[in-house]
Amino acid sequence: MNKVNEAIDVEGEKYKPDSYYTGKLNKDPNTPGIPAKYKIAAGNVSKEKTVYVGGLAAYKKAADLGGTWSVDGLSDLAKASGSTSNWHYEWQFTDGEDKTITPATNSGVSNLKGDITNLANLNTEQPLTFSKDSTFMKDAAAATTAGKSYRAQLTLTTNVTEESSGSSKKVTIVSNEAELQAQPAVGKLSLDQVPSFRFGNVLSKDIYVGTTAQDKQYQVSDGLKITDTRATPGWKLTAKMSKMASTTGKQLSSTAINMTGLPTNVGLSDNGTEIPIMTDKMSKTWQVAGKLALSANPSIQLAAGDTFSSNITWTLNSAQPAAPAA
Repeated sequence: MNKVNEAIDVEGEKYKPDSYYTGKLNKDPNTPGIPAKYKIAAGNVSKEKTVYVGGLAAYKKAADLGGTWSVDGLSDLAKASGSTSNWHYEWQFTDGEDKTITPATNSGVSNLKGDITNLANLNTEQPLTFSKDSTFMKDAAAATTAGKSYRAQLTLTTNVTEESSGSSKKVTIVSNEAELQAQPAVGKLSLDQVPSFRFGNVLSKDIYVGTTAQDKQYQVSDGLKITDTRATPGWKLTAKMSKMASTTGKQLSSTAINMTGLPTNVGLSDNGTEIPIMTDKMSKTWQVAGKLALSANPSIQLAAGDTFSSNITWTLNSAQPAAPAA
């Protein structure tokens, strides 16, 4: 037996919460209210029965996933009240110090209050809803981590007709308080692997004359891996390449690495300019082929054992993927 209607306020009288859950907080997401034990006795036989009053379980979910907070016992409450009027509902939040929290309009919380004809349909038609990556839930998660979880309570009002007088009376019904246990985000965005292009021995003549004109191919391949398991994925990858230089400070005139194996082919020059590589919203591994393109260096003075290298800096940022061109 699960009950929501544990406290009723008749218009004109001061509301007093039900003694079963006054000052009590439900911290269990699997329990629809505050437990109350009843003892039933018949002669020498007795039995204890546990029921839950208040109708509201704690809410426990990762802050970035989004979700809805349901209330138990609404159908029974609608029948028991005998109300033929619309119901007004309103959710209230407080922090760990019992201060009222009012979610901002754009904080990712909807159906905070409103009216509904059939109360039994509140959980399906107008449930309290947290959007994915909502700022309210991020704040709630921070409060939970700090040991000061938010609390929620639902207030319902309707009009009922008294049988004796036929007059209409406004009644107010409240749930128990329940804890909002917003958990840290479960998703992650990470750049797990970037390609390392090691071209091995390059002939001196190809450095002097260049590989671009001769179409001489020095090509190797390596992996690129990105993971995005967030509720709302989307990222942008960029890269920049430093000047190709030797360990003794000699610089090549102009070098590029032409990459294939990505959604689009990309040419990365050693001028330090950051260029977009791709945008997407998936977790994937790409096998990227890099082809070395050397411009001519007719004036360079090479020596035995010269080693040239360049650094490629890869940057992964959270971003919504660009819409495909029409």
